[in-house]
Formats: sequence, structure tokens, C-alpha cells
Amino acid sequence: MRCCFCLGVARMSRPSASTMMNEYEDAVDEIVAAYRGDLRSAIKVLMLINEQLERKLQRLSAAMESADDQLQPVLH
Repeated sequence: MRCCFCLGVARMSRPSASTMMNEYEDAVDEIVAAYRGDLRSAIKVLMLINEQLERKLQRLSAAMESADDQLQPVLH
């Protein structure tokens, strides 16, 4: 996953990549501050949020595949 992110940033124009990285830096600073500098807790909560988002993405993907399967007979 990290590799794909890096490749995406590498393909961006310099101002876009710089702006995006600055936004990430600001977000990281806010998250760490919310946990009073406790990096371990900040990372744990980000990992939990990521797991929730991955499960949601899996459910959405499954729903889209199901909808596609139902539309196939109609489209042919």
C-alpha cells in the first residue's frame, strides 16, 4: 500500500505533492497532539480506523459486485 501511495505522489506535480504532504504533516501533528504526544496510542487509533475503513470498503465492493451480477442479464 505504501508503495502505491509513493508512486501516486511521485506522479503529481511538485506544487500538488507539496501541498498534499503539508496537509498530511498538519494532520499528523493534530493526531499526535490529540494523544498528548503519545505516538503509540496515536498509531493504534489510526490502525483501528484503517481496519474499519477497509471493512467498509470490502462491504461496498461486495455490494457493487452483487449489483453488477444482478444487472448482467438485463444488459445482455
